[in-house]
Amino acid sequence: LLVATIGIINAMLMAVTERYKEIGTMKCLGALDSLIVRLFLLESGLLGMLGATLGLIVGGGMMIIVQTIRYDWTTVLNAQPVWGGLPLWVALVLTIPLGGILSVLAALYPAWRAAKMPPAAALRSEF
Repeated sequence: LLVATIGIINAMLMAVTERYKEIGTMKCLGALDSLIVRLFLLESGLLGMLGATLGLIVGGGMMIIVQTIRYDWTTVLNAQPVWGGLPLWVALVLTIPLGGILSVLAALYPAWRAAKMPPAAALRSEF
């Protein structure tokens, strides 16, 4: 999770860098800092939940395939607790909100950095 969080921070910092002129234009047109922060946090949260959903589908599918090949369907359907004593279905359901929350937390610094950008400097930049 730490590696994924660092990757999200890096991706959002790159998104801020690539959108310097857009952010500067929005700020010149009157966008508040809170709007800029909310835009980046919303984008990050949606990307995190989408990534967690795709990871859940692919990882769960691979788990079912491997357990079906190695054992039989009864093992898959009667899965034992795997994550801190939680049943498998609870752990799977928690992955999507956890992915969204972690990505929003990881995007706090890049969003704050985008909001504090001076509009004139952003419009002059060569990025």
